[in-house]
Amino acid sequence: MPSDLSKLRKDLLDAETASDKRKRAAAFRAAVEAQLAALFDDPAFPARRRSFGVIRRRLGVFDDDPAALEAVLTGMGARAVDGAGDAALWELPAPPVPAPARRSSVARAAALSLLALLATTPAVVRLLRGSHADCLARAEGAFLEIIECHKRFDLLRRS
Repeated sequence: MPSDLSKLRKDLLDAETASDKRKRAAAFRAAVEAQLAALFDDPAFPARRRSFGVIRRRLGVFDDDPAALEAVLTGMGARAVDGAGDAALWELPAPPVPAPARRSSVARAAALSLLALLATTPAVVRLLRGSHADCLARAEGAFLEIIECHKRFDLLRRS
């Protein structure tokens, strides 16, 4: 409603402290954005386009400061698509519709969880990595690799 916006704008101009001014500016901008969203969502205009003059007259609070209205419009994601001044045609793209979750992602997550669980089971670890003897054979007598084999198969004991 233009009267609500006028009251919020007057409150913003009457703010004394910086923090009060920030709070009132945020409230004013939120109200303006809500009005603009309602204006662009009008079913009579499915292309979501409005002229700058119509927008400015409908809001009624930016008659003396059209640059501030342009800043709010661009901040919302609107863009001028044709013309200039009050005849400029502004468009606000429709918000994106989130894609539904894919069912395969749920199955993939379950399969990966099962695989991770199986990979931590000692018997499966031995199957995937081979035996301790195979590990020692691959180490070919290198001391650090032999120690790694003992660690891998949990055969290192502290004294």
